[in-house]
Amino acid sequence: MKSYLKDVFRMIKKRSLLILSIALILALGVGFYIGISVTGYNMKQTGDTYYKESNLFDLNLKATSFPFFKSDIEKFQNETIEATGIFQLDFISEYEDVVTLIEINEVTKNDTVLLEGKVPGSKNEILLDNQYALVHNIKLNDSIKIKTKQMTFLGTDIVIFEEKEFKVSGFIHSALFINVDRGTTDLLDGKLSGYIYMPEGNLNEELFKPLGKFYTDIRLKYSNLTKEKSYENDYQLAINQYKEELEKQNKDDTYLVQPRTSKIIGYSAFYDDSDRITAIGTVFPLIFFLVAALVTFNSVTRMVDEERNQSGIYKSLGYSSNKIAMRFIPIPLLSLILGLIMGSILGYIILPKIIYDAYRILYEMPDIIISFEITFLVFPTIIAIFSSVVIAYIKGYTLAAVKTSELLRMKTPKAGKRILLEKVGFIWNRLSFLYKVSFRNLFRSKSRFLMMLLGLAGCMGLIMTGFSLRESVNAIPKKQFYEIEQYDFRINTLNVEESNLKNALNNKEYIDSYNPVYAFTTNFMTNQAINPVVIYVDLKAPTPDEKEVPLTEMITQNLTSQTNDEGIIITQKMANLLKLKVQDNFELTINNKVVSLKVKGISENYLYHYGFMSLDYYKEVTKETPLLNTIFIKIDDKFDNETVTKDLLNTPSVVSIARTKEMLELYEKQMESLNVVILVVIISAMLLATFVIVTLVSMTLAERSKELATLKVLGFYQKELVAYVIRENIITSLLSILVGSVFGYILSIYIIVSAEVDIVMFDRTVYLSSYLLSGGITFGLNLIINLLMSTRIGKIDMLTSLKSFD
Repeated sequence: MKSYLKDVFRMIKKRSLLILSIALILALGVGFYIGISVTGYNMKQTGDTYYKESNLFDLNLKATSFPFFKSDIEKFQNETIEATGIFQLDFISEYEDVVTLIEINEVTKNDTVLLEGKVPGSKNEILLDNQYALVHNIKLNDSIKIKTKQMTFLGTDIVIFEEKEFKVSGFIHSALFINVDRGTTDLLDGKLSGYIYMPEGNLNEELFKPLGKFYTDIRLKYSNLTKEKSYENDYQLAINQYKEELEKQNKDDTYLVQPRTSKIIGYSAFYDDSDRITAIGTVFPLIFFLVAALVTFNSVTRMVDEERNQSGIYKSLGYSSNKIAMRFIPIPLLSLILGLIMGSILGYIILPKIIYDAYRILYEMPDIIISFEITFLVFPTIIAIFSSVVIAYIKGYTLAAVKTSELLRMKTPKAGKRILLEKVGFIWNRLSFLYKVSFRNLFRSKSRFLMMLLGLAGCMGLIMTGFSLRESVNAIPKKQFYEIEQYDFRINTLNVEESNLKNALNNKEYIDSYNPVYAFTTNFMTNQAINPVVIYVDLKAPTPDEKEVPLTEMITQNLTSQTNDEGIIITQKMANLLKLKVQDNFELTINNKVVSLKVKGISENYLYHYGFMSLDYYKEVTKETPLLNTIFIKIDDKFDNETVTKDLLNTPSVVSIARTKEMLELYEKQMESLNVVILVVIISAMLLATFVIVTLVSMTLAERSKELATLKVLGFYQKELVAYVIRENIITSLLSILVGSVFGYILSIYIIVSAEVDIVMFDRTVYLSSYLLSGGITFGLNLIINLLMSTRIGKIDMLTSLKSFD
């Protein structure tokens, strides 16, 4: 027993590099699997915890006929609802940009995280948006001037705020503005630049003295939702139900019901980004880890085969098959333990921080919550145990079943055989002798060739998938904002005198064309998930004005299929989610009524869900006449966007503006962060490819040491030996690239579809550049590693390698 243990420790020491090699491969596979899978989960946990600590509202009521008073707040207060009045309004600062002022009270103080300074000690001190301070180089104790604010109430202009200078007492982040883009406003150029939290007592409260303090918003907090996670469907379903109930009560349109998704700047985008990472983590890490497990399996199998003679000695000494097999367990077990430890550190801590920090370029969020969710470790642990420890035992036990006399003799090399290529005379007859030998060698050891082929093809496919995903994501802005959405501005209107507004637009020199629509948002359900869809009803007049055009000129509807019947055109992603095709019927809620709609066509689209109806069809299904509330505008290219924005905001009935250029820039920023995730995927796949190639080349050289020593004895020079080995590996590499291209295409399409969230459809095209880049990287890595490792050929000791044949 003592000799047995000594031999086991001796083998561990002898194969320390193998232990490290297997551990690194397992660590990379386990770490990548956990890291990509857990990051989206951690992001959601971080967001949910942040909002719970901020005691954030569930719904916000925004007054449309200013203002709210205490009596209004009391109408919403009950045992399950906590209602709080808030003042939040946009103002112009001394820097001629727009900031939103939020009055500090017991609820709004929870919005803020103090980064520097102190809370206001008097009503003349404020807390300032840290980003805004950096842009304007504002320091602590500096002053900032806010201009007079005038409002129209019951037809009368009233001053609610006199111009005032405030002292900056602290810099903050706010839970209402987690995106670095602060949102939009109906003032100046339509862009909100920052926010300020000011103490109570700065408003002209004498205006409504008989009625008491006035508010612009009411925040509602539901006690029965306190324990719900805001990113889960149960919470979303409950909020949607409460929102519908409040909208039914709002018969006079005195307020707008805003869930967190529309009130908090960046809320939806943050959770969408976490969903994208989670979607990528559903399949890609699995394939990645299986390739790592394949190489581990091969390494362990090779280790057992190399101990063939030693197993024969133990068998001749009377050791049982179980005892002989157990001798092989310590090496893969040590590799497994070391690999799981390193992989867990990489997956649970390092990768989530790298990916999350990339997203923090866009979001002002707290540090990521590192959660050691054990469920993410279970699957890789099971596969790692099987591919290392279990395989070592099975191979060892199988080897021990062989006759002792056979184990004590060298395993007879496989005889060379004729290969299929030899039957193709016009190719085979043109090959040199050494190339013929190389092809025969490749197919002589089918298991080694297959392992090399599958390992390299798997890595090539993974790298190709990373590039394909990047190309797919980066293609969306061009397709969505240049090819589909042709308009430059979308303006929202209120209390419209339609003829007056159209006359105003026709008289604006910078407007090239416009289209009036009725726009409304409703929801459809898929797998208990709520998906918002915006429906546009084309209100183009039968005899249009000078610049009035149909909706199809503003939003290109590249129909994948259509019918001539009346109905609704829906976008492709919505059709896929609802499993609809042309002429199918489905139901939507429009103006609190469930109506049945017929699919007239399916339109190409990549971001969000849309539906397009004619005016006649809308009237037919709803029995109502829609009102103009949205206009799409194309402007002449020679006019400046900023000038146009200011003029449009000063147009009567125009309440807000969305610019296509800004939406494009925001989406590109979001995709920059996703590109970091994709870069991590590509680099990880390249590292795995490096480990795979190094391991397989090392095994090849070890297996063929006697063959190479024989060639040395026969007079082969160093360069000829290197060419002899590299030639075979290059042929294998080229074949792997062909197989990897097919595998990569299948995997790319699957991952691209899997990585889509409900409101996004990626470009499902695998571009030529993805094939070229991944193939070039795979071939280049293989060639470089082969050249570096070829130095080991010259160190082969001919005497030691050949003496076993004596």
